[in-house]
Amino acid sequence: MIYLLINNIVSAMLIFLAYKVGLINGQKISNNQKIELVPDIEKIKEEKRVKKEQEEVINKYNTILSNIDAYDGTADGQKDIEI
Repeated sequence: MIYLLINNIVSAMLIFLAYKVGLINGQKISNNQKIELVPDIEKIKEEKRVKKEQEEVINKYNTILSNIDAYDGTADGQKDIEI
């Protein structure tokens, strides 16, 4: 019984997804836009690289802020920061 319920839910989700993709592609066709079948790998790699660089900068600033919060006049509790 539960198998049929899960099967119906998954099927409905897949039908909705196919409908949504069809609507998006139909809009692109009516506006004479190109339909991308495969995502641009280089663009994805660049976005991941930029995101990683941003995370490194954020981690650096978080370390600086935690060092400021932990400062008590000595070097105890301070973390090293890579430049």
